[in-house]
Amino acid sequence: MARLNVIRSCGNMKLHKFFLVFNVLDIVYKVVQSVDGHAQGFVQEGSDINGLVDGVLAQISEPSAVSSSSPVSFADLEDSSTNMYASPIAFEPAFMDFKSQPLSMPVRRRVVVKNLSPESSIEMLSISGSTANFHCSFFQEKRISPGGNTSFDIVYLGRQRGLVENILFIHTSLGSFKYQVSAFGKENPYRLRPFVGVRMPLNSSYTPLIYMHNPHSSTIQLTEIYTSGGDLHLEVPDSGSKVTKELWEIPPYKTKPVMKANFVSRIEKNHTAFIRIKLNSTNRVDLILPVEVEVVSLPGIFSPMEVLDFGVMHSQDEPRTLPVLV
Repeated sequence: MARLNVIRSCGNMKLHKFFLVFNVLDIVYKVVQSVDGHAQGFVQEGSDINGLVDGVLAQISEPSAVSSSSPVSFADLEDSSTNMYASPIAFEPAFMDFKSQPLSMPVRRRVVVKNLSPESSIEMLSISGSTANFHCSFFQEKRISPGGNTSFDIVYLGRQRGLVENILFIHTSLGSFKYQVSAFGKENPYRLRPFVGVRMPLNSSYTPLIYMHNPHSSTIQLTEIYTSGGDLHLEVPDSGSKVTKELWEIPPYKTKPVMKANFVSRIEKNHTAFIRIKLNSTNRVDLILPVEVEVVSLPGIFSPMEVLDFGVMHSQDEPRTLPVLV
């Protein structure tokens, strides 16, 4: 079976890999030296950054520990102690609520950071957080002059239904400040779902089919599907078929398999990748499927299916049975 990293409806195959690494040597009291282009990455201390969607999406890792010699963080002080201090920065909006958004459809919002001091400049160092649903760009400007401002983008890419809340840490030369984000994940209108919570042994493969539904009254045409690279590849649903225009045509209100993902577990660690789907829709629709796989070397019982999906059923439908493979 041929493996495809990029499959276009014209039959051409092209590998798309986005891999962006930032190496921060000194985080305290210095300006981070990042790549050209202020919105290409998400700076993390000692972390590898995998960018997607024009560099706006990036993996957010756990916030790094702050040493005792780090500057005071106004946001981390107890309420009884904050009265003697005035926060040197302000956020607009004060917190970010994405409200209700479909899973696997990224939504971008902008946050403005204001320097309230009339005398001192502020160095914007990095952003960190322990969340998989929210992603950040870097600051538009790394240095805020007195009374000035800068901005950064937050992208919500939902992985599970329901309310999600988290805290982003904005690291500056004056300390670290908390910024609250929240969103409510709802069902994807194309019935696409993230592939998360997968656990598998070394030297095995995970090959879920990607089913897509057409919620529109006219036929939709997929034009491109590709991955962020690594050990995640794409294959046609049927090994004997070829990529044709008809394969990626979905009639109105129909559901069909459009591609098969193939992840090979070569290294023991937690893997994260993305699958992006493009349509010929006049309205720009971003469809990005997160893929999260934990590869372990310990013996155990594993299932190649991370979830049993019975699809949409009505009260008068016949019982539906799905096999459980281990």
